[in-house]
Amino acid sequence: MTKQKGVSSIVFLVILVLLAGVLQGAEIETVGLKSGTFEKKIQIIDRIVNTKNRVYLPELGAVLQDEKDEKIRSRAALALLDIGDSTCNPYFKKALEDSYWQVRLYGVKGLIKYGEGNLIPVFQSAMRDSYWQVRYYAAIGLGKYGDETVVSDLIGYLRDGKEKVIEQVLWALLTLLRGDEARAKFKKLPEESIKPVIDQTKSFNPEIRIRSLWLLESTGDKRAIPHLIRMLSDENDEIKIRALWAIENLKSKEGSKEIESLLADESTAVKIESIKTLVNLKMEEGIAGLIKGLSDRNETVRIYSLWALEKFKNPVSYPYIAESLADLSEEVKDYAAMLIERINDPLFLPVLQRFIDSETFPLDARLSALTILGKVGDRSVKNFILNKTKDSDALVRYTAIKAFSYLDNFDPDYLKTITYLGNNDVSPRVRSEASKLLDGVLREMQVKLNSSEKSKRELALERIDSLIGAKGLPALLIKMASSKYPAVREKMLVLVSENPHRIFARSTMDMMEDPDVTMKKLAALALGKIGNRQAVPLLQKGLKHFDPEMQLICAWSLARMGVTKNIFPVAVRYIESDNSDYQRRAAETLGFLRDKRAPSVLLRRMENSELDVKLICAWALARMGEDKGMEMLVRLSEEGIEPIRTSANIYLRDVSIPLSLRNRVPQIREKIHFERLGIREVSPRTVTIKKITTPIEIDGSDRDRFWQSAEKENLFIEVYDENIKSEVQTKIALGYDENNLYFLFICDDPDTSKINLNSRDFITLSINPLNSFNEWYQFVIHPFKHIKYSYIWKFYRDSEPERQWVSDWNAETKIESRRYIIEMAIPLKDLKAEKISKDDVWSINFQRESEHVPVTAWSGRIDNPEQFGILYFKE
Repeated sequence: MTKQKGVSSIVFLVILVLLAGVLQGAEIETVGLKSGTFEKKIQIIDRIVNTKNRVYLPELGAVLQDEKDEKIRSRAALALLDIGDSTCNPYFKKALEDSYWQVRLYGVKGLIKYGEGNLIPVFQSAMRDSYWQVRYYAAIGLGKYGDETVVSDLIGYLRDGKEKVIEQVLWALLTLLRGDEARAKFKKLPEESIKPVIDQTKSFNPEIRIRSLWLLESTGDKRAIPHLIRMLSDENDEIKIRALWAIENLKSKEGSKEIESLLADESTAVKIESIKTLVNLKMEEGIAGLIKGLSDRNETVRIYSLWALEKFKNPVSYPYIAESLADLSEEVKDYAAMLIERINDPLFLPVLQRFIDSETFPLDARLSALTILGKVGDRSVKNFILNKTKDSDALVRYTAIKAFSYLDNFDPDYLKTITYLGNNDVSPRVRSEASKLLDGVLREMQVKLNSSEKSKRELALERIDSLIGAKGLPALLIKMASSKYPAVREKMLVLVSENPHRIFARSTMDMMEDPDVTMKKLAALALGKIGNRQAVPLLQKGLKHFDPEMQLICAWSLARMGVTKNIFPVAVRYIESDNSDYQRRAAETLGFLRDKRAPSVLLRRMENSELDVKLICAWALARMGEDKGMEMLVRLSEEGIEPIRTSANIYLRDVSIPLSLRNRVPQIREKIHFERLGIREVSPRTVTIKKITTPIEIDGSDRDRFWQSAEKENLFIEVYDENIKSEVQTKIALGYDENNLYFLFICDDPDTSKINLNSRDFITLSINPLNSFNEWYQFVIHPFKHIKYSYIWKFYRDSEPERQWVSDWNAETKIESRRYIIEMAIPLKDLKAEKISKDDVWSINFQRESEHVPVTAWSGRIDNPEQFGILYFKE
C-alpha cells in the first residue's frame, strides 16, 4: 500500500511539471505575438497553424486588432481561416474593417467558412469594398447566407465594374431564386429594378450572358420571355440552345417565328434543339420550317424534322414526308417509311398515290411508297394497286403484288391477278413472286377450309373461285375431296366440273359413293367432263338411281365419253319432260350420242321450246349434220339477246360440227341479211400496197419517210353494228419489198392509260394469199407487246392434226397519250410467197379489239374470209 502511494505521488509531480511547462510556453507564445520581432511573430503564427492549436485563437484575433504590421495581420487572418471555428466570427468581422485588402479578403472568406447568425449586413457592407476579390466573396456569402430580402440588393450589385464579381452575383441570385419566396420577390420588382439583369444578357462576356439567362429562367417570370427570344439570335451556339431550353421550360407560346428561323442556323446542334422545342411547345406555326428541314444537308436534321412532323400529323406536310422516301440517305428513307406507317392517316393515301405516279422521283422510292401504300391502305386504294400489277415495268408489278398482299391477300381481284401473273408474266421474277404469294394463300385457304369456324370456311369457299388456273389449286382440290364438311366437298366438285382434269378422277369417283344425292350428282357431272372411262361402271349404275336428275346426269356423262348403251331411252324420256333443265341436258346428251333416231326428237323439241333449249337442240342437230340445226344456230347468233347470241357463236366454232355445214355459215348469214334488208352485200373493200426500195426500220414509229408519204386507210367499222363508222378510228398504211410486207397501224384512243397487261387490246391482221375459204394466216399483237403470236387459221376436219407453223415476223409498239402505234414486218417466205408480181391479188382484213372502245374492223368479220377486203400489189 505504501509503495502504491509513492508511485501516485511521483506521477502527480510529473503532470505538474508538464503543465507548468505548457503554461510557461503559452505565456512565451503570447508574449512573442505581442512584443516579438517580425520574424518571431511569423514563426509563432506558423507554429500555431502547424500544430492546429486552437488555444491561441484569441491571441490571433488580438493580433488583428493590435498589430500595426499589415503582413503580420494578414498572416494571423489566414491562420484563423485555416484552423479557426465559429468562435472566430468577431475576428473575421473585425478583419473586414482592416485597411489592408488581404486581411479583409481572409475575413470575408472566414465568415463564409465559419459564419453563424445574420451575416447579411456584413456581406452587404463587404459588397462595397474597394477590392474586387472581397466583393466576389461577399457575393458568395450572400448566396449562402442570404434570403429573399437581399434579392433587390444583389440585382443592384450587377452594376459592379468587375466581370468576375458580376458572374458571382448572378450565381448568388440563381442560388437564392431556387426558393419560392425569392422568386415571388423577384416577380414583384418593377421593370426598372430588374433592368441590371436584362442588361447582363447583352454582356460581351458569354459566361455572364449564360448566367443571366439561367437567372431569368429560374425566376419563372413571364417578363423574361422577350429577352430569351432575343437571345435566340446570340452569336454563341450554347446560349441559343440554352435560350431554347429556357423558353421551353417557361412553356411560352411566343417566339415560334424566331425558333423556326433557327432551322436555318449553321449549327446542327442548334437546329436539332429548335426542332425539339417546336415539338415540345406544340408550335404548329413552325411546320413550314420543319418542312424546309427535310432538305437540310445534315441527315440527322432531316431525321429530326421527320420526327417532329410526325408529332404534328399535319396533312400539309404529308407530300414532303413522302418525298423523303427519295432521300439520298438510307437512314432517312427508312425513317420516313417507318414514320408513314406509324402515322397511318387515310389522308396520306392520295399523297402516296401521287408520289408513286410521279416520274420526278426515282423508281426505288416510288416502289417503297407502293409497298407502304399496301401496308397502310384501305379499300379505297385497291384499284390503284391493282392497276400497278398491270404496269409495263416488271419491278412495279413485282412490288404491286406484294403491296396488295398486305392490303388484302384474300381479295378476289388480287387472287385472280397473282394467278394470272404466276402463269403468264414475262418476267421470271414476277412469276416467281406471284407463285410464292399464291402458295401462301393456298396454305391459308386450306387452314380456313379445315377450320371449325363456319365463317372462315365460307370465306375460303367464296374466294377459291378466284384461284382457277393456279398451279397449286389441284392439290388443294384433292384435299377438299376428303373434307368432313359437305360444303367443302361440294365446292370441290363444282370447281372440278368447271376445270376438269384426269388427276381429279380418283377423288371424284370416290365421291360417287357419298350418301348425299346432291354430292352424287355433282360427282357424276364432273366425271363426265373429266372423261375417265374407269368411271363408266359407276355411271351406268347411276342410270338406275331413283332420282331422275341423277339418271339424266349419268346418261349425259356417259354420252359425253362416247358410251351409247342404254343412253338413248333415258335422253328421250327426259327431253319430253316439262322441266326445261331436263330438256337442255337431254338435248345435249342426244347431241353427244349422234343417234340416227335423235333428229326427229330434237327437231320437234326445237320447234316448241324456250330459246335456251332451242339453242342446244340446234347445236345437237348441227353436230349430226342437220341443216335446220345449223341454220337455227346462225339465226340465234344474229339475235341481240344475251347470252343466247354469245353461246350460239361459241357453238358455231365447235369443230365436231361437220365441215360442210360450217362452210355454209356465210351463205346462211347472207340469206338472213337478205331476208332482213332485201339487198345483197356491196362490193368488197380494196387497198393498194406499194413497193418500196429501202427496207423500213421497225421501231414503233410513224416517222419513216415512206409512212409519212403513204396513203392511210382509216374507215374502220364497228363489228357488231355493221357498216357503222367507228368514232374512234384506226389508220393503216402498207408497203412491201423483195423480202417483207410492212404494216403501220395508228390507233386513236381517248385514254391510253386504260391499256394495261390485262386489258383486251389487240390488233389482228388476217392475210389470205391464196384467197382460200379454209385457210389463211393471222397475226395478233397487244400494245404492250407481251402478247404477240401468229398462227394458221384453218377449218380442220375431224381428227385432222393441227398444223404446226411459226413465223419470224417482227413488230414494235409505242403508246402515246391519245394514240398507240404498231409497226410490223412479215417475211414473205413465211406466207409461201417467195416472189410478188404486180398482178397479185390477195385477201386481207384488219381488226382492232378493245375493252373501252368498240371492236372495229376494216372489212367485216376477221374470222370470215368472205368478208375480207382485196389487197392489190403495185410497184
